Amino acid sequence: MIDINRITNEYDRLKREGRGNRLLPLDKILKIEQSKDDLIDIYLSKIKGITKDFKVVYDDKEMTLSSQEKFCSNRFGTLNFTDKAIENGKIKMVYAYNFCLITIECSSYVTYKVNVFWDL
Repeated sequence: MIDINRITNEYDRLKREGRGNRLLPLDKILKIEQSKDDLIDIYLSKIKGITKDFKVVYDDKEMTLSSQEKFCSNRFGTLNFTDKAIENGKIKMVYAYNFCLITIECSSYVTYKVNVFWDL
């Protein structure tokens, strides 16, 4: 569950400090933050691993990377960039959308990071 008060306070602080000229409207930011939580709950937390040919393995056999990508495109905008690499035995996949950057890494366990963008 997103912390609406924390997000609203941070948004107001940025506006007061004059750093909010390019900020999205607060309701859009709240929607993006909720989508981030949904992405983690529905997809990212259910990743068991990534194969060397970059196939994502989920707990639920019905889930696919393409359904995750469609979910993200619907919530975060156009997919602008992807990067897939294996560095020192660690598999890394990066997806950049208009309002979100997703990083998934896998060695002996899976980690993920989701950064959302509040500005244009």
